[in-house]
Amino acid sequence: MSQASAPSIEASAPSIDDWRCPVCLEMLCKPVVGACGHVFCFWCKHKSMDVFDKSSCPTCRMPFSNLPAVCEALHYHLGRTYPREYARRLRECHEEEKKTGNFSPNPTPVFLFDFSKINEVIERGVQNRGSEKRLFDFLEAQEPMTEPDMNAIFACTPGMEDVETHVLWEPVVLNCGHAVCKSCASSTLTFGPGSTSLCPCGDCRMRVVGDKMPAMCKLMQRVIEASPIAERVRREAAAREEAARLNAETELAEKEEEDYDDEEEEDHDGEEEEDLEVPAFMPCHAGMAWHGSRDLAFFGGVYIELFEPRAQREI
Repeated sequence: MSQASAPSIEASAPSIDDWRCPVCLEMLCKPVVGACGHVFCFWCKHKSMDVFDKSSCPTCRMPFSNLPAVCEALHYHLGRTYPREYARRLRECHEEEKKTGNFSPNPTPVFLFDFSKINEVIERGVQNRGSEKRLFDFLEAQEPMTEPDMNAIFACTPGMEDVETHVLWEPVVLNCGHAVCKSCASSTLTFGPGSTSLCPCGDCRMRVVGDKMPAMCKLMQRVIEASPIAERVRREAAAREEAARLNAETELAEKEEEDYDDEEEEDHDGEEEEDLEVPAFMPCHAGMAWHGSRDLAFFGGVYIELFEPRAQREI
């Protein structure tokens, strides 16, 4: 049974220990989510890739070919929920990057902060490149959020005309780092060879990659289930799934009806062709053929029936 249709929700929010990377055992830094749903630091995932063979998840050994981008939802959630600890990790990562000269992707920094402070962040130039120290200091001074901003951080933009932006439920994270509901992904995106689907989130529009739909990110789902609005989000998700199911059934019925009409039309056309079929003819003198009481002349590959009396007709 889908979690969207579960009768009740009893979940505890992840503790700070749950946000440790399985590779470095430190707090996640710029988290990425693999197609298997497991979460790692960006650089830990990068270093686990095999340059000579197909790479595999360090936790479950599921193979993968593309390095995921930083998951923005988890990045912002960690910055707001554990600002001091996350600022320390970002500072450590940045210092290491300066030594190697290789820098990881940097999602829009302003969303690490409470929206009431965004104007102050912009005035201080914290979001500008080269202002990392100011960013870390300002983040370190921020008070932790007691409850996650579900509508701002964990929002699904499914890209469907009849479905508005809503809070994620059973989130899957695409290779571009954006998260969508599992049911929304199955309704709007295609996976595997030849897929032309694009990420529906905002201005991303990156091509969807992967042989199949990513697995649900359980860590993110735990955050959502532990929120005060979890029950409402679950009911809304169940309603969307039911609407999608009914819509799929309607489309299937319409297609079957169209196919039946096409078959009926083909059968009807076949019967008409049988009625108009010209029987075998006996050859006669030049350009003529005779059958029964009818005379037909063959001109330019076409049989033409002649209505003149046979005795008066000449070809």
